[in-house]
Amino acid sequence: MLGRVATTIGEAGVNIANLALGREAEGGRATAVINIDGPMDASVLDKIRAIPHVLNARMVEV
Repeated sequence: MLGRVATTIGEAGVNIANLALGREAEGGRATAVINIDGPMDASVLDKIRAIPHVLNARMVEV
């Protein structure tokens, strides 16, 4: 899963600056927080959402 998400981001020309990954329990649902170096087009987020087993994806800007 993580590889597919990272590949999708990389193919869009966006660099991953930092990544944190955790899960509820062994074999359970995972959560990833991915920090990127710059803006990412909304269409990339749509591609991530379309990856099988991705339950939710959203962009957070601070």
